Amino acid sequence: MLALRQVNLKGKVRLGLQEDFGEQVLTQTLGRFKRAYPGIQIEVVVARNAELVQGMRQGQLDLALAWDDGHPLPNTLLLCSYPMRWIGARDNEVYRLRPLPLILFDAPCMVRQAALDALNKAGIPWHISMTSRSLAGIWAATQAGLGLTVRTAVGMPSDLQILAQQHGLPALPSLKLVLHRLDSTPPAAVKVLESCLLESLDHVSHPAG
Repeated sequence: MLALRQVNLKGKVRLGLQEDFGEQVLTQTLGRFKRAYPGIQIEVVVARNAELVQGMRQGQLDLALAWDDGHPLPNTLLLCSYPMRWIGARDNEVYRLRPLPLILFDAPCMVRQAALDALNKAGIPWHISMTSRSLAGIWAATQAGLGLTVRTAVGMPSDLQILAQQHGLPALPSLKLVLHRLDSTPPAAVKVLESCLLESLDHVSHPAG
């Protein structure tokens, strides 16, 4: 970033972010980027996966950091994978309850479906104790001990814990992280923000590969 600081770039970049990465990218990466490139205007949309993909398809976003839904766009870059985790409140044995109470996003949701498929395959009864349209709502309900949720560990609050198979919970698949790009040869402003995003993701913990 310091090496490129003297580049007098101007322009506008429309960026979409998965909620899981919103806090880290907004507070760390974008703040640093804005100080280095004050001439670049950034418009940020923090949304769920389907909304980000729709925004890319409609040409409303230049970049979108999202989970792979199995339908790559023309200029999608595969980044890495993050394992899905069963997550619950610390010092809380809600995972022992049957049916298992779950806190999940409203359907459709890839993570929700993966969790339900895993439980059904393992023969573990479940019920949905709460649904939310925001990740903040998911975390708050999990912290309150209303049930378990399933996410990656990215952005997980420190007062929650990852639960494993020794807690009687089935294994879960991983999510692939992708960067959707509107153009194969983007403007310079988009290119430098993309580079900044990729660099920042190297420091995000818990990747599976």
